[in-house]
Amino acid sequence: MRVLLLSIWKPSRGGVVTHVEKIIENSKNDFTVIGYPEALNLPVFRAFGYIIYGFFRAVILSGRKKFDVVHAHYAFPQGFLGFLLSRVLGIPLVLTLHGSDINVLGRSRLGKPLVSFVLRHSDYICAVSEHLKREAVKLGADENKVEVVYGAPGTESLKDRKPEKGEILFVGSSVRQKGLDVLLDAFKIVRKRIPWAKLSVVGGGMKEEVASGVSFLGFREKLDEFYSRAEVVVIPSREEGLSLVALEAMALGIPVVASRVGGLPEILEGRAILVEKENPSALAEAIIKLLDDEKFREKLSKKEVRFTGRRLGENMDRIYTRAKDGSLEFFL
Repeated sequence: MRVLLLSIWKPSRGGVVTHVEKIIENSKNDFTVIGYPEALNLPVFRAFGYIIYGFFRAVILSGRKKFDVVHAHYAFPQGFLGFLLSRVLGIPLVLTLHGSDINVLGRSRLGKPLVSFVLRHSDYICAVSEHLKREAVKLGADENKVEVVYGAPGTESLKDRKPEKGEILFVGSSVRQKGLDVLLDAFKIVRKRIPWAKLSVVGGGMKEEVASGVSFLGFREKLDEFYSRAEVVVIPSREEGLSLVALEAMALGIPVVASRVGGLPEILEGRAILVEKENPSALAEAIIKLLDDEKFREKLSKKEVRFTGRRLGENMDRIYTRAKDGSLEFFL
């Protein structure tokens, strides 16, 4: 089966790229990916420029190979482009929701009608969490067309993990929804109680001065060395569809402290310490508890085996087959 994938793609990075990579690696199907060309990196051109570029690129490619399914990652602009292509090429549209398309764009005055339109005109919708499924239904998606398909960790195992005493790890960007500012405030409290604590920030960065003991490491292609050293992984998000970092930490048996938001409780309840968002004091106390209590850390260090690339690939193959065979009741 030939699947046309519309997604953020290399050289971009992040959870969505990893999600798409895992599908391609573990699926039996043939994929063609249309990502953002470098010329569209300016924000003003990015969304609508991508729709125009992607439309003509896909139509040209369809002259060489007949696509069976179009699979868009994010409701907009990929989902809107997928809608256009599904009508022009006469193939079903599968849409995967990752979080910010619903939690951010779907709540904005201009974005909400665009997202709702795509949800109502998608043939099948995959949400990466139950939380995201509920939010999609509120925006107009047919509940019977939405299935929860959890993602998979980019790193599923490490040969020799050697945690360093007091090593705290944050992986993510510095955008507000990721809550790095909350973690930095919490870390100041942690350092007063545990002076040897260290915080490694991979991906994000802050301009202002912060507490000592914080290392801003920028983007790193490989995270193995940082996961290997981490005694605790912290996910202080204000909004989260799911979290690739949570999946990876669980797969590697690293204790997690996370905000009780979005889809995080679904996979972390009973497996991590969950705290209310935007509460530096509660976040600090949770981190201190894990750093201080070795037995409790061990309790939360059981490796999670439910979420794998193989399972993600199998789920998507099943959905692609149903879409192609017409066993889905398509929207008109």
